[in-house]
Amino acid sequence: MASPVAYLVRRGHLRTRYLVLISLALGGCRSRAPAASSPQPPAKQAVSRAAAGAARTAGVAIRIPTKGGAPRVYRLPTMVEVPTAIRGKLPPVTRVIGLDIEAEFLYVTTPTKDTTKTKKGARVKKDTSTATPKSDVLALDLGSARVDTVASGIEQAALGPDGTLYTIWDAREGIMMAVSNDGGVSFSRPMPVAAVNDIPSPLPGSSFRDNSFPSADVNQTTGAIYLVWADEEGSPPTALIKFTESDNGGTTWSTPITVGGRAGSFNAFFPSVAASPDGTNVFIAWPAQTWQANGTPAGAAVVSQFAAFQVRSHGTWQGAKLLSTASGDPDGSSTNSLGAQFLGDYATAVANSADGQMKARPS
Repeated sequence: MASPVAYLVRRGHLRTRYLVLISLALGGCRSRAPAASSPQPPAKQAVSRAAAGAARTAGVAIRIPTKGGAPRVYRLPTMVEVPTAIRGKLPPVTRVIGLDIEAEFLYVTTPTKDTTKTKKGARVKKDTSTATPKSDVLALDLGSARVDTVASGIEQAALGPDGTLYTIWDAREGIMMAVSNDGGVSFSRPMPVAAVNDIPSPLPGSSFRDNSFPSADVNQTTGAIYLVWADEEGSPPTALIKFTESDNGGTTWSTPITVGGRAGSFNAFFPSVAASPDGTNVFIAWPAQTWQANGTPAGAAVVSQFAAFQVRSHGTWQGAKLLSTASGDPDGSSTNSLGAQFLGDYATAVANSADGQMKARPS
């Protein structure tokens, strides 16, 4: 049985746990080789380098195995494979950020490596913390097949229509962002985006982990940056989804507004934002659960799961819509050790322009 694939037919974002098939038009410009850099204290990763040899065609598709390995190139529209067009291998890929067509850089994320040293023969205790592993941003030069780590320890990255790379992470000071205009060779100083009051993990009435990590996307028509995260606020304290945007490359941000969850009624978490490729609509998806008071134990029928989204059409936010046809019970899933509920770490939203639709899927 063939592995699942997904398609990206322009610069933008695609999040998938399986395989990524990207359609692109390669230009004839000269590629820049990015140097390893980071918006945080650098943690350079060993990278693979390959000789130049990528084929130049009117259009190609690149297939990237998420478990790591060599990307495979196919001519469009015939889908005939171009052998050895890209040599070298990528490590496991968690997300495709986007393609800078002018520079011929494909940006992806890979899990940040744990550099903690352990004694030989020592038993390694499994990580049961509530933290979600952070990611490194890799730049694959389609011309030389060189792979470089350009940012480390981030939670989100997004690519603008002009090739600007935005890296975003949750820090003690709140949500921070650093920007690169040269393919990751250098980054701006970290800039504050918004203060965050982290939601509790787990939420009352459940035992699955959650977090307040941000999700970001960029309008590929206007260049506006959209950012969402989960924040605990309200009376009684409730996990709510917050939204802010920047129309000037992250220099300033709009006052955050609440787009998901309701104080004392629903906790909302793991948000994902997606702008339609034509820039018309901005979608936000999130799972939610019935609000429970502090001290409520986790158990069957205590938590009701559903998905919803927010649509922004012509500058007006519409009301939340229920996506799922049935509620779910997190007690039906668990970690490998059966010690707690487990829902994954995020939901993912993607949007299209053909009919203004958004698709959301859990991790």
